[in-house]
Amino acid sequence: MRQGPDVGPGRFTGTDPVPKSRKIAAICLVVLVAGAAYCGWWVVVADRFEQGVDNWIAQQARHGWVLDYTKRTQTGFPGAIDIRLEAPSLVIAGEIRRKWSTDHLSLSLKPWAIDRLLFDAKGDHRWQIGAPGRNPVYQASAQQWHGEIGLTAGVISAVSFEMDEVTVSDPEHRQAWHLAGANVATQLTKNQSPTFNLRFRELEFPQTVDAPLGRRIAHFDARGELTGTLSLAAVPDLLMQWSDSGGTVDFASFDLDYPPLRMRGAGTLALDAALQPVAAFSVKAEGFFAAMDILHGQGLIPLGTSFAAKIALAVLSKTPEGGGPSYLELPLTVQERTFYAGSIALFKLRPVYW
Repeated sequence: MRQGPDVGPGRFTGTDPVPKSRKIAAICLVVLVAGAAYCGWWVVVADRFEQGVDNWIAQQARHGWVLDYTKRTQTGFPGAIDIRLEAPSLVIAGEIRRKWSTDHLSLSLKPWAIDRLLFDAKGDHRWQIGAPGRNPVYQASAQQWHGEIGLTAGVISAVSFEMDEVTVSDPEHRQAWHLAGANVATQLTKNQSPTFNLRFRELEFPQTVDAPLGRRIAHFDARGELTGTLSLAAVPDLLMQWSDSGGTVDFASFDLDYPPLRMRGAGTLALDAALQPVAAFSVKAEGFFAAMDILHGQGLIPLGTSFAAKIALAVLSKTPEGGGPSYLELPLTVQERTFYAGSIALFKLRPVYW
């Protein structure tokens, strides 16, 4: 019986195998080359990041927005490129001087995702309106405030951020606004109106604010788009120029939980020639009659108006199949600072001073 070829020790078929030491050397060489390439890429991106920050600061200065800081450091190698600004401040020039400052601001970029700029602005913030030393300094703090800026060809195309435990107070700390959390996202597509998605949780007004339905809004969710022209160069006349350009806030949907009132719907908000709000919404509202009782108790709705409105709106009230709280489906509008439910004028809004 013939036996196959001898393949015992000392005999090989085909080409000789690569010794293990040569394989290890080849792997090490590949790792070294890849590491050197990555280091070079990191340095290039870091340099461009620094230049981009400088160019943005210079560009805003031409519009009267002057950003300054006491120190700038760069860290993060190898996983990120982190720039930290110590004691940054932003001064907006104009007839009315505005200044914002904080303790520090962090910017971060991943070398493999250079179109996404991360930021962290948690901590204490201060702003002042008017001349230094002669006008009060308002303060705010955020336990968490971080987000992301999307870039397309070096231009901002999206902004999103989250905030937790935000407090805003006046110089004497007599008024404090508190927000448990917020999520904000915008898309700034070229040649299209900016879109937005908002969510605010547990907003509490200070006691000195005469809020119509109490000091707590449980939540407010909204999505939609912003039309008109908004320009940084327009400050301090930004709202006037936005209104003159036909600016509107178009809500594709919103959900407001302001106990006892709960409203869901869609509509449009704008400003008139006097920069006072005008609005037109179509809503589904629960707790509407209880809200009217509270407004009457605060003297905003006269007794006769409240009684007539309840009778007129009662015929529109519906009860869900299977039970549950009754609701109304009706248009809500604001014209010449007057709030209307359907065609019924309920009360006059106080003027807004910008």
